[in-house]
Amino acid sequence: MHKNITGLKITTTNENGKSTNDLWKGWENFYQKDFSENLGKIAKNPVTYAVYTNYEKDFSEGNYDVYIGMETENSENNFENILVDWEKFEVFEFEYTSPESVFDAWKTIWENKNLNRAYTYDIEEYYEEGKFRIYISIK
Repeated sequence: MHKNITGLKITTTNENGKSTNDLWKGWENFYQKDFSENLGKIAKNPVTYAVYTNYEKDFSEGNYDVYIGMETENSENNFENILVDWEKFEVFEFEYTSPESVFDAWKTIWENKNLNRAYTYDIEEYYEEGKFRIYISIK
């Protein structure tokens, strides 16, 4: 199964805390009125995604791309698009209380030494008020 995620793209790294600032700005840009309204008109549903991909190495070093967006039927010219292979994932569910809860969720995942990560697509899925899932691609 594939999903076309349409929105915006950020290239960042976890080194020196750079991703915290980059992702904060990315989410701010995503929720700007014109951007989210226009994207909402073509989205298949109200679910929001953050797709982490194109890892140079792993989560601790090297650059990676993050696409923040929604699922659409087709690629859209006025946005960044990524076709995600909905492959083999380990799925984690968390409560969302603040942006810090997302960071805490990632810390929990990073500490899990039993994950055999593939680093193809890691996905945050915001599907319901107060809850989110993180899908970690595994080998």
